This record gives sequence, C-alpha cells and structure tokens, in this order.
Amino acid sequence: MGSIVSNTTLQRQFYPFLRGEILAEGEQTVDVAKWLQQQLPPIAHRISEGITYMVDHNATALADAATVNIELTTGAATVHIIESIAGKSDFDFEILEEPTTTGGTPLDSYNRNRASTNTATATAKKDVTASSDGTIISKSFIGGGGQTSSAWGGSWGASGGGQGQDFGGGELILKANSKYVFRFTSRKAANKASISLNWYEVT
Repeated sequence: MGSIVSNTTLQRQFYPFLRGEILAEGEQTVDVAKWLQQQLPPIAHRISEGITYMVDHNATALADAATVNIELTTGAATVHIIESIAGKSDFDFEILEEPTTTGGTPLDSYNRNRASTNTATATAKKDVTASSDGTIISKSFIGGGGQTSSAWGGSWGASGGGQGQDFGGGELILKANSKYVFRFTSRKAANKASISLNWYEVT
C-alpha cells in the first residue's frame, strides 16, 4: 500500500475502494474526502449544501369526507419536492396547481441540514380553504390495507400493515412563484392523516 500523505490524500498505488485506480509513485494524489463525497446519492449533496427543507403536519379524528389541505407557495427558486402521505384508513390524495385559497395557518419549515442557516423561499400553510381547485395534477386512492412508497434515489412497494401510505411516485418539480395544495380526503370515519413535504430549492 502507498504511504498516507495527509488525512485526506493518498499517494499513487492500487486501492480497491477507489475502484481499481492505479496510482504511481511520485504522481498526483487522491483527495479521499472528496472522492467519498462524490459517492453519495444526489439528495445527500443537496442536504449537505443546506438547500433541502421539510414541513410536517398530522391530523386526527377525521370524519368521513373530511379534508386536510397543506398549501405550498413557491418563490423565485425552482422547487424539487417529494410528498409523504399516510392515513390510518382509506383516503384520497390530490395535488392542486394554482388553486384559489383563503385562510390557513403558517407552518414552519426546517432545513434538513441542522448546521445550515439557510431558509426556504417556499412558504407553507395548513388548513387553507380551496374555493377553486385550479388544475388537479395528481390524484390517487390509498386503501387502508396497502402501502406504496417512493423517495429520492429509489422506490419500493409493500402490502399489509393496516394503514395506507403514498409517497407520490417520485420527485415533482414545481413552478416558481406558484401555489400548490396537497389535499388529503378521508374515506373512513375516525381517520388519521400525516403529510410530510420534503424539497430542495435551486435558484
């Protein structure tokens, strides 16, 4: 093995963890910390950069046909988002683009890199009232006995577990300076809802 030049560089030799790269004596060194960083999935880089944010909201004791509306209004940045929606029993889930809304209570968003001081340009509210749906760009029904999931970097599916869950089928890129509502509609009495929005912003 080659000698260690510093904490982050190695002299040229053969290193299996560098995928067989041959490093000859006296040649350039490898920045190991940078190489390891490059092996992370893309979303991990976004979190490290401090441009990834999250909003969560839970609701309980929902009647049949009761709705839970979470509004996200984007700023000048492009928003890349995944939504995680879970219910104790059956529910419909829809994403509305440019609806007409009133009311609502602001929701705090948090940077997923807790060491970063960056704040989101997108703003969120709960319990808004939509008098017009605008364009319904996504609509699905989730049964209480099944589960579908997806997220950045991969997807998976399973059945059972006594609750429904929908992770939205992957990333959605939202328009800048636009309004969206993520709507949970209960299809059973005494239902519970959990809505989680995770996004990163690119200016």
